[in-house]
Amino acid sequence: MDITDNDSLPPASPDGRYWLPKTTRVQDDSVEERVLRPNWDRSWGDNKAGWVLDVIHIIRRDVREYTHTKIEELTQKELSDGLEGVWGGLQKRWALQNKTQQIKDEKAASREPTEVKHSVGDGTDRGCPGAPRITTCVHLPVAIHLH
Repeated sequence: MDITDNDSLPPASPDGRYWLPKTTRVQDDSVEERVLRPNWDRSWGDNKAGWVLDVIHIIRRDVREYTHTKIEELTQKELSDGLEGVWGGLQKRWALQNKTQQIKDEKAASREPTEVKHSVGDGTDRGCPGAPRITTCVHLPVAIHLH
């Protein structure tokens, strides 16, 4: 997925692809790679069908040992089940990451001035007896503390 421990999880590809091309520069050469972009909002089953076999192939090709177990000794089901466990944790992280961003967005929105229209008076100042006069106020989200 091309992330480190503290990075935010990347969003899914807008076109629904699970694998995106990535070009990496190595000295004077360009190396074409693929980067996994799971869809965190879809089910494990949808994601599993889209990328698990490819990831298992990469694991078998690149990883030799995991927790003192030789990768070649693990079945495809065992590897898939392990990936599902990792998926569950990352999906929870995605939900928390989005909730945190939603809270930040809501706080930012609450700090923005809002325009509110109020009815005041009876309208006689405009020559329309009985019609309310409309005035516009800008409410600033600022707390004032008096001691």
